Amino acid sequence: GILAAAVLVAVNPAKRQRQARDSSRKTNIGTLAHALDAYYVSRGNGYYPTPDGCGTSGGLTALTTSGDLKEVPTGPTGDDYCLTLGGAPANSEAALYATLEDPTSGDGDWLWCWQSAIGKVQEITSGSCTP
Repeated sequence: GILAAAVLVAVNPAKRQRQARDSSRKTNIGTLAHALDAYYVSRGNGYYPTPDGCGTSGGLTALTTSGDLKEVPTGPTGDDYCLTLGGAPANSEAALYATLEDPTSGDGDWLWCWQSAIGKVQEITSGSCTP
């Protein structure tokens, strides 16, 4: 039991570290998505905060100003979470994403993506995380 677990971690520690960082990214995306929904309902009057962008350069900063979030989280390697807005009327739909280091879906560039239109978080190919 315990020895087997120790051997698994020792076999590929870099992979385990990537998985741990991805787990942190997934948790942070969930936290940000919850705050975005709260903003949309109570402060945005059916709109997500603007502008599009990543980290503190985008609308995510409005979540701290509104009190929906204490601070905008930064990814485990200093990377930012990105917000993309769209829909009709403008800014009525959002997508939020982070790049994964160790995707479960295969090789290539994969994102952990929340899309307001479907109310779901999923692993998705880079470029497909749109509102």
